[in-house]
Amino acid sequence: MNPIAYRLTFQARSFLCIALLLSMHVMSGCGTMPNVFAGGSYVVELTADHPLTNGLKGTPLSGAKSIEINPLTRQFRLIYPDGSRHLSGTFTENGGQKTISSMSIGAGSNIVTLDFNSINEITRIASGGGQSWYRPGFNPNAPSAPSAPSAPSARTIESQMQTYMTANADLLQAAAEYDAQQSDGIKAGDPAGFGPWAIVAVFAWIAATTVGALIFVFQVAVLLGLVI
Repeated sequence: MNPIAYRLTFQARSFLCIALLLSMHVMSGCGTMPNVFAGGSYVVELTADHPLTNGLKGTPLSGAKSIEINPLTRQFRLIYPDGSRHLSGTFTENGGQKTISSMSIGAGSNIVTLDFNSINEITRIASGGGQSWYRPGFNPNAPSAPSAPSAPSARTIESQMQTYMTANADLLQAAAEYDAQQSDGIKAGDPAGFGPWAIVAVFAWIAATTVGALIFVFQVAVLLGLVI
């Protein structure tokens, strides 16, 4: 196995091990009655034993006090006491199962938005400063076909993480090549024909590597899809 592939596999396995530990919390449910507001949105307090609290513990996005969800507009956002961090997005629902379709994540003015298609591929990465990257060959104006819902028994963090990893294997490989260039002191080019790295660089506060930042995004997307 070449060094890049080994590094990518090791990091993925590390995150999947964390995901396995979290899965027992997700399956247990929230246990907190939401506060419902006009317009259809409701707010769920993120208690210490809430699966989202446990899932984000020890990460730069920990400390959210509640999550606001609107099933009518299919939007969500986490509410932080300091107001400096941001996590929001949209979701789709198919057969009673929710999947994240877009997610905005950041701190201060460094906010990145990622769009996902029906097979969990990242199709667009955009910065708050107006930079955008589209997956090569992706047509943003084409309607996406709905995906068939997976069996409830298969909706685990481990299986969903693997879906995101497989769908974005090309992007993760390109990110691994970029990280290798950075660690070797080589001026980064455009590995494997991808060019979102100037945008993804604002994720530096999340993880030490670009691969780590992308895998963290997948982990958060999976967890949100299971608990909202």
